[in-house]
Amino acid sequence: MSFNAEKLQTILKPYFDKPNINTLVIAYSGGLDSTVLLHATNSLSSCLQVDIEAVHVDHSLNENSKVWAEHCKKFCKHLGVNITVLTINAKHLKDTSPEEAARNARYRSLHSVLTENKMLLTAHHRDDQAETVILQMLRGSGTSGLASMPALNRSSNIYHARPLLNFSKKELFNYASEQKLAWITDDSNLDVDIDRNFIRREVIPTIKKRWPSFDKTLSRVARNQARADTLLHVLARKDIESIFLHDRRNIDLRKIKELSFERQQNVIRFWVKQNNFLPPSESQVREMIRTVIASDIEKTPCIVLGNSEIRRYRNKISIMAPLKQHDPQIILTWSRGECLNIPNLDMQLAWQDLKSQCPSILDNVEVRFRRGGESCRPRGRKQHHSLKKLMQEEGIPGWERDRIPLVYHDEKLRLVWGYWECL
Repeated sequence: MSFNAEKLQTILKPYFDKPNINTLVIAYSGGLDSTVLLHATNSLSSCLQVDIEAVHVDHSLNENSKVWAEHCKKFCKHLGVNITVLTINAKHLKDTSPEEAARNARYRSLHSVLTENKMLLTAHHRDDQAETVILQMLRGSGTSGLASMPALNRSSNIYHARPLLNFSKKELFNYASEQKLAWITDDSNLDVDIDRNFIRREVIPTIKKRWPSFDKTLSRVARNQARADTLLHVLARKDIESIFLHDRRNIDLRKIKELSFERQQNVIRFWVKQNNFLPPSESQVREMIRTVIASDIEKTPCIVLGNSEIRRYRNKISIMAPLKQHDPQIILTWSRGECLNIPNLDMQLAWQDLKSQCPSILDNVEVRFRRGGESCRPRGRKQHHSLKKLMQEEGIPGWERDRIPLVYHDEKLRLVWGYWECL
């Protein structure tokens, strides 16, 4: 199978069934693959009746990056294509690989130029797909990882298409040679200390000597895994609707216990992703099931999953960002009519909300936090009760109790914020 503009047109046409798409934005690095994609797509702009734009991301990691950016500008000028050059700092942080940091920074910058009428096109091809499947296999990934790169996916209002996934690197090279195109060669692609380069230069050529259609086979593996992953998502959506409590951050312990172990694993991964936290590893999911779901009901376990915390109180399991440090000994003065910020709790209290909860307060107050021994007679009750007992009755989890603002006036507890006016 050879690559040409007519075959690309056949692939691109269905993309315009998406509402309001009138511009294709090519992620253009200046390398062989993106050069072919930009050149071929631009030749189709009239028959597709779309605008073509290019975006080049300068990662500021290579000493030649400015030269590469100039090359991209000249090529786009030759084609009559508008280009945007974005300069970013792609240096990696601790616990993040340089490749992952560069990829994340690149996509953040690419997404920043997209509007809902634009679709991003990247030049990933069949060889890239095969490399990705191998990498995911070596990481022990499940169906989602092995599904690798979809031909088209949508995140919020951003469409991202990979129209070259059915073509090999060799086929793209043949097209570039026939069209006499010039491209950039990034010397970092020769560094076999980088996992993807090692697979590309050392592993795949050896395998292809024995199995020449190896890349096509792995593309089929990715498609099969994508179908399996879709079915798992359908099942997870069905399961999660039955275990939600009030909102998507809280699930019912009793309901999730009714599911099989495998379905528990599946719905937990889906739940974490729905709440926009990092996906947990298999061992983390197993630990959560053991520690949070299967432990004694009297316990209040907490487990860290990536950048989230999973906590349980009674029959409610909650997911949240890690709690910030909080000193319940602090006392804050709240002046009448102003807003009160409590930064370490990400709270801003409004005076009008205070008045609606406790209308009799007319002057400055103090905000404190639970230390133990407080009591309150809520409106509608004849006796004082310990705050601990009231919070237990209300089902307030232990980790929230010391973080609920207590409003004092003249040294008397007048309001437990969001719960009780104290008489």
